[in-house]
Amino acid sequence: MILVEVIEHLLDDQIDPTLDEVRRLLASGGRVVVTCPNAEDLTADSVRCPDCGATFNRWQHVRAFDAASISRLFESHGFRTESA
Repeated sequence: MILVEVIEHLLDDQIDPTLDEVRRLLASGGRVVVTCPNAEDLTADSVRCPDCGATFNRWQHVRAFDAASISRLFESHGFRTESA
């Protein structure tokens, strides 16, 4: 299974159900390959909406990960992690 540039877009209430579903769908002995920006500075790509004034990430990223934090997240959901 491959999650390419997905995890950084998930809201807090979406992470657990998404990773639980990935775990459910993964074949025994299967692997999940995950990509996301590394240690992204979310404020560097912030933009302000000219209509409503809201500030948001240009790419709608809601969280940033580095290798350690993404490993912790997946391990907390029962996955064994490997670094590339």
